[in-house]
Amino acid sequence: MKKLLLLSLGMALVQGAPAMAAPSPYRLLSTTPVAAMPEGDWDQLVADIATNRLYVSAEDGDAIDMFDLTTGALLKSVPANSPHKVALDKARGHLLFANGKDGTVEVLTTDLAPVKTIPVGAKPDTGILDSAARIFYVSSRDGDASATGSRISAISLDTLEVVQTFKLPAMVLKGLTMDKAGKRLFVSMRDKDAIGVVELNSGAVSVWKPEGLKKSVPLAFDAASQRLYAGSREPGRLTVIDARNGSTLQSLPATETADSASFDHEKRILYFSGDTGMSRYQLAADGTATLLETDPALVGKSSLYVGKLHRLYVMRPKKGDQVAALQIFETR
Repeated sequence: MKKLLLLSLGMALVQGAPAMAAPSPYRLLSTTPVAAMPEGDWDQLVADIATNRLYVSAEDGDAIDMFDLTTGALLKSVPANSPHKVALDKARGHLLFANGKDGTVEVLTTDLAPVKTIPVGAKPDTGILDSAARIFYVSSRDGDASATGSRISAISLDTLEVVQTFKLPAMVLKGLTMDKAGKRLFVSMRDKDAIGVVELNSGAVSVWKPEGLKKSVPLAFDAASQRLYAGSREPGRLTVIDARNGSTLQSLPATETADSASFDHEKRILYFSGDTGMSRYQLAADGTATLLETDPALVGKSSLYVGKLHRLYVMRPKKGDQVAALQIFETR
């Protein structure tokens, strides 16, 4: 009887105890305040492990900022007109960024000295660099700011000239990713709730309208499963799309106003960053996504996961008295 009473008491204590919280997958390593950044948006990040540098386009701060990739220290900042996509050509030591106000792509050295200005059309924004083909693809309006269509310009990394253009039936192009084996570009047509598909060999352009897609921005592509992951807004959703035909396979909750997507290929983890935190998904071998959590502590639309370092870089925005900052997290 005494043993039974003790067993019952022990079970009651266990059942009454609060559940142990799961350990966070993120460990904050450093926070670097950026006092010059006003309230508004950061945009894109690119890392260079060889030189230990992180480059960030401060869209509303009108600057390109260079940080130490390990410590997060701000090393240098240069003026830039509403910079958007930033990309790194390691072969020639060039940094390229889309100049949103001047309708150009600016080419700098990796120490942020000017090299060349390339006209591409009004409001250049998103882009992707193909180091193997030696091409930087960048979006813009198809003409001046009043144009109702857009184009993607292919810039040779060797000649720094536009060598080809592709026209798309949308005003606002956002996330851009690439199927290198299939020689296709995928781009979010935000104002059309659609995905533009550019066949690079033929130049043909098609438009997909996946069910449930709304004001999509970030895109990520998984070549192994032929899945495209699109971040929708209003409300925040992750739409999983079959990249063979454009059909919707899944729709899952996501952070609001998602702007950046990063893929940890080793662990098959997908990160989406936005205004209400970092959404993290586990991807199965067949591309099926499972939401692990949305962590409200990691607030910032602009982020980058660097797989070789197992680190996540998040640009925290200025909010009231809270200064803007670069935050570096170790992932586990």
